[in-house]
Amino acid sequence: MDHYDTLFLRTLDDIEQRLYSQDSYELLGVSALLRKLLFDDFPLVDRVNRKHRLKIRFQVACEDYEQYVKDLEEIGVPEPMLYIAPEIDLSPRPPRMLTKDQFYGTVVFAIEGRRYAVNDIVTLLANVMGGVHAGEPRNDDEKAIFPVMNDDRYLSEFGSHPGPLYLLRSIGRVVLRALQPLRERVEEDSTGG
Repeated sequence: MDHYDTLFLRTLDDIEQRLYSQDSYELLGVSALLRKLLFDDFPLVDRVNRKHRLKIRFQVACEDYEQYVKDLEEIGVPEPMLYIAPEIDLSPRPPRMLTKDQFYGTVVFAIEGRRYAVNDIVTLLANVMGGVHAGEPRNDDEKAIFPVMNDDRYLSEFGSHPGPLYLLRSIGRVVLRALQPLRERVEEDSTGG
């Protein structure tokens, strides 16, 4: 097994462990791991998948934020964060399978009329909120969501983490599920199976 295969498997193990932590710092660390896997200039997933050439698909509860909001308004739920992991979705619509680019662009959060996609949430948490760098918001979108991270009014109804941080748990579960076939292939190769 080469270095990148090992790094890939260990990264997935690390994400699994951190996703279910009640500690916000541990969960914030998932943003750095997702960035390494999916969003860096040379994503680890792409390096590992070059050999296997699997079509990676991301199963999400809903890819259309506007429709999701309408569905939930019909049952009396205010504008939500979009929990994209199918097992915690409230929408009556069936899950969807998305390509990498579709998944990255899926809107999962809104505040003050601004919409934030998967890549926005991961990047903000990694590059501004301390997953990788403890920075300052650089643009209006980052400035609008930045206060949410420390405001109890935005705590998730499913946990004690601020909404965008809790969304990371949902994003992480979708990613782990999507990468399971590649994980299995890499593990088979390492055992000679």
